[in-house]
Order: sequence, then structure tokens, then C-alpha cells
Amino acid sequence: GLASVVIGLAEAAAELGTAALLDRMGKWRAMIGCTLGFALALAAQSLWADALPATLAGLFAIFLLFEFALVASLAVNTEVVPQARATMVGLLGGLHSVGRIVGSLAALPLLFAAQWAGVLWVSAAAVLAAALIVWPTQARGS
Repeated sequence: GLASVVIGLAEAAAELGTAALLDRMGKWRAMIGCTLGFALALAAQSLWADALPATLAGLFAIFLLFEFALVASLAVNTEVVPQARATMVGLLGGLHSVGRIVGSLAALPLLFAAQWAGVLWVSAAAVLAAALIVWPTQARGS
């Protein structure tokens, strides 16, 4: 109930925020900054799991930062090969789907082995690794 409303508000805020702010912030800066913030929010959520208001605030931050980073990544990736924007969007969508599948398959065994906090920490590490892999490509002007 309430968690769904919080998530919906976060997603709406992120979509409207990207429309209003993304070009002014810079696509790369927004993508990397929100991805790093997303990793931090995932890690922090493991510490807040016992208090409902903090958990809801954490969910808001997680979904806001994820959605903002996702939309920014779409903008960045369509510029990688400008003559093949549709191909890049399709490829990115496909890779996101693969990530969701792999994450879903890995999360359940991890949940049994390491509890919810373990899932959050592994997720935070995976997101941080993704940001660190992508970050140097911006420095090369890609």
C-alpha cells in the first residue's frame, strides 16, 4: 500500500526531474552521480530496515536515484553511436532486461543465505562496480 505510493512518487519525481534538470546538470554527471547515490542508498537501506519512516525514505531515494540514472543513461547511450540511436535504445533495453533476470535469479538464493541486508549490500556493490566500469569512458570523451 504505502510503499507502492512512495515508489510511484519517487518514479514520477525522477521522470519530471530528468525532464527539467538533465540537460542543465549534464547527462554524464547525472548518470554517474545518481548511480553512485543509488549504490549508497541501497547500502544505507540495509541499516534502516527496522524503522518504517526511514525504510520508506530509503525506498524513495532508491527509486528516485535509479530512475534518474536510468533516464540519464538512455540519453548518454543514444549519443554513443548517433547514427544508430534506435539500435542503442533497443540494446540498452535488452541489457536492462537481462540484468533484471540475472538479479531476480540471484536474489532469492542470496536472500536465504544473507538475509535482506545481504541482498542490499550485494546490489550496492554491483551498482558501484557498474559505475566504476562506465566512469572511465566519459574521461576518454566517449
